[in-house]
Amino acid sequence: MTRTLSFILSVAVVAGITSSSTSSLVPDGEAVEEAAAEDLKDLLFTSMHNIVSLNDLVTDLSGKIAQLTISSAENTAEIKTSVAEAKLAKASLSLEIDNLKKEISEISEELKDIKDKQDEGPWKCYHYSAEDKAWMASNGATEGEMCERVPGGKYTEGRNELTPACGGCWSCQD
Repeated sequence: MTRTLSFILSVAVVAGITSSSTSSLVPDGEAVEEAAAEDLKDLLFTSMHNIVSLNDLVTDLSGKIAQLTISSAENTAEIKTSVAEAKLAKASLSLEIDNLKKEISEISEELKDIKDKQDEGPWKCYHYSAEDKAWMASNGATEGEMCERVPGGKYTEGRNELTPACGGCWSCQD
């Protein structure tokens, strides 16, 4: 901006347009009206002022373009970060889903195994008789041994998923 203004002022000085002298505008000694010289001088100064104003506008516009470029670069970086985070979250969720599918499959297999082993017979709770308790005491047997010596007896310790309808009993009979 300063170079442009200096150049215009230099042109004005070379042309002889200053506030103190307008006589150099007179070619071959002819007289030029004072008003015409003033108009020319005003036109030159107005042009210089417009050039300076345009230069200021170009500078402001360049600054705004630079700010937009920086803002755009920051937004692009934020978007790339968000996309990377989303991809990482997706991969993590996919892994978690695969693990859950694996667990579901294992549980399904366990349930199938239990169902396959399940005896649908008419299970019922077996209550020990006085004779059973005497046998256990005289033979030093465990409760499980006493239960399973009874025909159709199964000692479950209360885990009756294999002996439905036996309820919470520990000794069941089919």
